[in-house]
Amino acid sequence: APGMLSRIENNKVNPTKETLWRLAKALHLSLTECIYLFGLAGLLPSLTNQSEHSAAADLERCVDDFLPAQHQTFGQTD
Repeated sequence: APGMLSRIENNKVNPTKETLWRLAKALHLSLTECIYLFGLAGLLPSLTNQSEHSAAADLERCVDDFLPAQHQTFGQTD
């Protein structure tokens, strides 16, 4: 909802990982952009000295608990 986006943008609320995932999907973010977004939100371990593959695995674990068992992975389309 537009009101929620405004509150997120103005640092009035912290988005849930579910909300971040929906935003990432809606914006068609790349894997690297999703890792960065979730990292900024403090939802991934420190990315310092972490390979993209390792960070991608962390991202997958982060979103696994709310995605359906047959969720889409990066690079697949709706």
